[in-house]
Amino acid sequence: MDGAWVEAVDGSTFPVSDPATDAVFTQVPNSGAQDAKRAVDAAHSAFATWRKVPAKQRAAIIKRWNDLIVAHTEDLGKLISREQGKPLA
Repeated sequence: MDGAWVEAVDGSTFPVSDPATDAVFTQVPNSGAQDAKRAVDAAHSAFATWRKVPAKQRAAIIKRWNDLIVAHTEDLGKLISREQGKPLA
């Protein structure tokens, strides 16, 4: 919580498989209503700090996020393709 990856409140998970092969390649939290509430509460709490960050600094953070997405486009594309079972062009 608060910027960290967390497990589902009840600890349950579900498998993510490649639809093309049915091979399970990871497990992810099986989040429910309590998890959604925790996430909303954490976002609400974080916003109090984020709103105090000057616009120029927020823009730099978002630009850095964009740069990371662009730098890892191939890896992200492979992951999405695998998750959806679609060929990677």
